[in-house]
Amino acid sequence: MPLSRLGILTVLVCLPLNLSGESSSAPKLEIDQDYVLALGTANRFLCAWQSRDTRAGMKLLSASLKAKRSEREWNQYVSGISNPHHEGFEITSGKRLGNDRIAFEVRLYEHYTDERWQKLRPAPSKIILTKVGPESWLIDEVP
Repeated sequence: MPLSRLGILTVLVCLPLNLSGESSSAPKLEIDQDYVLALGTANRFLCAWQSRDTRAGMKLLSASLKAKRSEREWNQYVSGISNPHHEGFEITSGKRLGNDRIAFEVRLYEHYTDERWQKLRPAPSKIILTKVGPESWLIDEVP
């Protein structure tokens, strides 16, 4: 027996509305000053990567991360090569890895000159930040 219009409306009104796309049973992420500051640092670093600004990008790397590669390698990581071009990035919600570490999932987009556009979305990777002062965060792992 088909539901009446009133019955359908009643069912729809009684359903919990979750527009965020997150499961209602998922733990809520605490957004505090540390989270916002870490997100800001991640955004500034990725903007430096996108604009190939090695000076700005290098200032945001932790000492332990800088020690993993030579300065020349870090300059090339941030500035890239002539083709592909660092074109854009996406950052998703972060995840706390402890009191002093936060990870954000990122996708890095690059543009290849004179090459056919690939329609596949880049694989996600992570950028991890570490707290180095009361209001200071640095990049501790790059995508």
